[in-house]
Amino acid sequence: MIYTNPTHHNPTGLTLPVRARRELLEVAARYRVPIVEDDTYRELSLGAPAPPSLFKLDESHRVVIRVNSFSKMLAPGLRLGWISAVRPIVEQLALIKQQVDPHTPNLSQLVVAELIERGVFDRHVASLKIEHRRRRDAMVHALRQHVPAASLRFGIPDGGMYLWCQLPPHVRAAAVRDHARRESVELVTGEPFYVDQGGTHQLRICFTSEPTARAEKAARTLARSLAAAASDASSPARLV
Repeated sequence: MIYTNPTHHNPTGLTLPVRARRELLEVAARYRVPIVEDDTYRELSLGAPAPPSLFKLDESHRVVIRVNSFSKMLAPGLRLGWISAVRPIVEQLALIKQQVDPHTPNLSQLVVAELIERGVFDRHVASLKIEHRRRRDAMVHALRQHVPAASLRFGIPDGGMYLWCQLPPHVRAAAVRDHARRESVELVTGEPFYVDQGGTHQLRICFTSEPTARAEKAARTLARSLAAAASDASSPARLV
């Protein structure tokens, strides 16, 4: 099985081009390997519309199982999502779900259905994207203003919720995180996103969680944390 998050990927923010999507589908079909497409961030595009999903490009609908969620668009506590796949797969997954989780709460489903039917959901997502774009731009501007470019490299994602940042080789992400925590700023290091002990010099910054008015303060804190972590790395080890 191939699990992939091809649209506004978490944590990198990258989006797989259409050509690469078609090539992936061809390889999966050739070797009869199913693809689980995590499309959670599709509706959070901040620029041009996202490319067609793998599920849509898979015209036979024999390879891709597409999953999505309302958690990123409405509220994490809803824990409500959906699956797109051919009927036999959906029916089999429904049987499995009944063994693990007998029933999704009716109230959550009814509330979301009402929001969709009345058009509230679409209006909410439209306003959410505007606010996310403002927060992304504010955070990027603040980081560029207060953090030296050599200390923190990142791309500007065209959707999603995160900045994926690369640190200098001598600065460890865990040290930066620890210093930032002392000033009540939380960062996510790169290690949880790897299976091979990678990510020690990478950070994920969630720009959507910070209002634009707090972006500068967050950037200043990160600048101090980076400087402190770099100083720690250059200090000679002391014997105790």
